[in-house]
Amino acid sequence: MHLLKHVCFAGILGWLATTAGCGLLPPVCQDLSVQGICTFRSPDFMDQVVTLNTDAQLQLANPYRHFYVVMRHNEYSDLKARYPKYSLEDYYDFHIENLLQDFAEPQAPGPAERQLQGLEALIGTFTGNYKGDLVYGRLVLLRSKVRLYQFAMWCPVADTAYCRPYMDTIIQTFREIPRER
Repeated sequence: MHLLKHVCFAGILGWLATTAGCGLLPPVCQDLSVQGICTFRSPDFMDQVVTLNTDAQLQLANPYRHFYVVMRHNEYSDLKARYPKYSLEDYYDFHIENLLQDFAEPQAPGPAERQLQGLEALIGTFTGNYKGDLVYGRLVLLRSKVRLYQFAMWCPVADTAYCRPYMDTIIQTFREIPRER
């Protein structure tokens, strides 16, 4: 009888491990730090990759869900020196235009302005047909006194209900790590 309990328990553990890998159990979010300058929570089913954008400081992918996150940051003073008249809205327009240049029938309503963790933020959505797939995504720009952070996140439209809460978690848990003086 004691052996039967162990076998049943091992079977249940095996089933849990299998279903977690298949997305039947809710994934756990983990803290990610990007080069010691910022942190946010990301679902643990995302893997770090280097194939999405050569200029990005962080790239996450889940090929099973076709869910992707690209995060970049630039020194704000460098951007202002190169583009002295650009506002945050100009940077957003520049990024959304570049992001959607290979989309068929792109749609990107204007972004919502708000404060996020004390930073000025523009958060918008986009949809379109990318290489035959209908895609839903979010573009987020956050401006601090030191940096401009950019997040692009996307997934198939069919998986929006599953992926959007994780996109929201990434956005809402973003924190800039204060510089030591």
